[in-house]
Amino acid sequence: MKSKTLYTCLILLTLAAISCKKESTNPAIVGKWKNTAVYSDPASGGFGWETVTRFNQVVTFNPNAEFSFYTDVPGGAGIYSFDNSSGELLLRFEADNYGNSSRNELRRVETVSSNKLVTSTSVNGSIFKMEYVRIN
Repeated sequence: MKSKTLYTCLILLTLAAISCKKESTNPAIVGKWKNTAVYSDPASGGFGWETVTRFNQVVTFNPNAEFSFYTDVPGGAGIYSFDNSSGELLLRFEADNYGNSSRNELRRVETVSSNKLVTSTSVNGSIFKMEYVRIN
């Protein structure tokens, strides 16, 4: 009887240890990303990916939920929240010294891996996508 009870306790402790495995508190988007392509309607007609050759946007997502955008000038900063299960990325831009007021922007993360991030958003009823590569 004692060995059966001991065996049951060991199984329960093992299951508890496995289920309490610590998950990463940082979402996969944390890091510094450089925009390499945009999905748009080129002059030749039809939607497709176009390589960004000038003024690449760089976005940094910090572990403390702060973000910042930069091209050749600061492009905005604030607080973000990312829901990995739905892919929703909410950017809460703060007002800045350049005359930009605070605003919220909802993006959808379509792809995120160790080196690639693709986001999409709706602008005036059209879908706008951006592809980034990790640079740190």
